[in-house]
Amino acid sequence: MSSANIPHLAIARAESIALLHLLHYVPIPPSSNQYTVTLPDQGYSLSFRKERDLTNTLAFLSCTTDDPNRIPAVCIRQDIAAASIDVLIAVNKHRANDGSAVLRGLKESFEVIFAILSRVSNRT
Repeated sequence: MSSANIPHLAIARAESIALLHLLHYVPIPPSSNQYTVTLPDQGYSLSFRKERDLTNTLAFLSCTTDDPNRIPAVCIRQDIAAASIDVLIAVNKHRANDGSAVLRGLKESFEVIFAILSRVSNRT
């Protein structure tokens, strides 16, 4: 590509951007959801920030494919009575059995990770 073509490419791209803006105007820019921390003081072992960070990490680890039809959602809840954390995983489905293999694979993978973490935690 010669240097003479570069200005023409820049102009063509700018025109394309302007045309796309006219075809698909985004009235409100993306925003971040705000949250308020209202956890009851009932012996929770994780702070809201640590719980959120753990959930984000597990959600990242659960994205094992680029398939837009298999987007997992992760939630955790602390079980104070059992001194444990429950990890809830969901995946979008079209039919009753869709996503079952994905959920099974995620469950097995997380169990391996948690078993390793449990052994490390018990040593300290």
